[in-house]
Amino acid sequence: MEYEAWEDRAEIQLHEFAAQVATEFGLGAALAVHRVGRVEVGEAAVVIVAVAVHRSAAFLAASVLIDRVKAEGWIWKKELRADGEIWIDSCE
Repeated sequence: MEYEAWEDRAEIQLHEFAAQVATEFGLGAALAVHRVGRVEVGEAAVVIVAVAVHRSAAFLAASVLIDRVKAEGWIWKKELRADGEIWIDSCE
């Protein structure tokens, strides 16, 4: 896989998403970090952190945050295949 981003905007956007989710779920903190460039299959491309008093809130908030990053983030994924390259829709 290879990820490209409008890096300045994506960094701000991920921070905004995390802050909104933290407020919505009453978290102590939230964070979303996404790698850019080549990422080998099996390597982590994204890290989501949700700090909460109760794990149910943390898990739900993390799920909402990753879904938002994938659906709305200024980050694009390209699959590198033996038969060529293909851009993948951001919500996949």
